[in-house]
Amino acid sequence: GMQTNLDTVENENADLRGKCDELTDKCHELENTVKDLTLKNEYQEWSYSADDIPHSYWISFGFNNQYARNMNSLLDRMKEYTHQLRRGDENIDIAVEPPGPSWDEIRTVTVTHDDILLPHWNELVNALAQYQKFSHRKDYGIDVFRINKVELHPKVLDMLAPVLMTTKMKGLVLDENNFGSEGILFVTNIVRSNLTLCTLGLKSNRIESIDDMRGLCNSAPSNADSPFKTLALNNLFDSHHPEILQSMLESSYHIKNLILPFNDF
Repeated sequence: GMQTNLDTVENENADLRGKCDELTDKCHELENTVKDLTLKNEYQEWSYSADDIPHSYWISFGFNNQYARNMNSLLDRMKEYTHQLRRGDENIDIAVEPPGPSWDEIRTVTVTHDDILLPHWNELVNALAQYQKFSHRKDYGIDVFRINKVELHPKVLDMLAPVLMTTKMKGLVLDENNFGSEGILFVTNIVRSNLTLCTLGLKSNRIESIDDMRGLCNSAPSNADSPFKTLALNNLFDSHHPEILQSMLESSYHIKNLILPFNDF
């Protein structure tokens, strides 16, 4: 009867919906395959354009051989990260830092800024932008982005800021980068804009302004569903500026994990 016909139509509709869902999934798979092939082709056609910096360049400015070797290692590392990002590698963990076996020997001196480094920073920034095209992949995203013992000149901050505001990353760690209020504003804008950031770590980047501290703490999202939970401020202020500590405590009540090691209260 009529009920039987209705049941038959409903079953046919359910089958059609199932087939439509299957076709939609297959279309998405094909789209992703095309994206991967396009990105692979773009990587193969791309080449690293920043010139190598000779050992003698650093010696001519009065740096020693160890510093020059550290610079070569640092640039090799930046180049490798650039390739990883442009390839869309899995489980990317970036640490822009002067590498080496000995913390005492290698990391006591922060790498100072020189404009000759800007083309290398530009390659890394462009690679971060290119990496965002891999967002269709399940393993897309940077675990932690670190810049340690490398001076971040305002020119570099201006290059990095737009792309780090939108790059998917769980953690951002900046250690001894010799920046002042401009650097804190840079970090504040990233925390406020990047909706995937879970943790921010700042170490030995001194905060000497109440407004900077308040702006930094207030930039952390206060909504409960935000992934941002942890702010680690390591060796950032001292007992000579109690008003900065007070402003931090007044502005950070909404941050779940506030970590304050090596600060002289």
